[in-house]
Amino acid sequence: MKRFLFFISFILFTGIASFANHITGGEMYYTLTSQTGNNYTYHVVLKLYRDCFTNGAQLDNSAPISIFDRITGVSVFNTSVPRDRIVTLNLGSPNPCITNPPAVCYEVGYYEFDVTLAGSVNGYVVSYQRCCRIAGINNLSNSSSVGATYTAEIPGTSSLLTAPANNSAKFIGRLCCISIYL
Repeated sequence: MKRFLFFISFILFTGIASFANHITGGEMYYTLTSQTGNNYTYHVVLKLYRDCFTNGAQLDNSAPISIFDRITGVSVFNTSVPRDRIVTLNLGSPNPCITNPPAVCYEVGYYEFDVTLAGSVNGYVVSYQRCCRIAGINNLSNSSSVGATYTAEIPGTSSLLTAPANNSAKFIGRLCCISIYL
């Protein structure tokens, strides 16, 4: 657990100077692609959102992702995942009840990789962390210096022997409802 906390602290403190504030959100999920005995292969996807109208840096070319034992926090896998693609999302038809709807545009960076993990009693946490978010988020003081962590948990066999043979939750649907923090 101490290594996990050290890793998070290191990324936060060193990342402040090296990244611009352009992340507006993200999500991480995985899909089980195969199983051989007690080995499970997952396809992991990290999606990071960037406001198209931000003058800051572009989405990173790669994302450092780590996998930890869910209970002990011991690192079991580290990689740097290259960005696969960027998709631009625009709010084309806002709800007619919105007076003077704002222009809404997001760039979504996709970072994808496959990993094979042995089934474990404790399970795993897949994690990505970076600094910083956009400035002016109402519910965060100094939001442009606050980082974000995106995780997905792979369950262990302690709750159910077949628990690792699953997929994580995943958001689906269209870009229809967006909260804007000014």
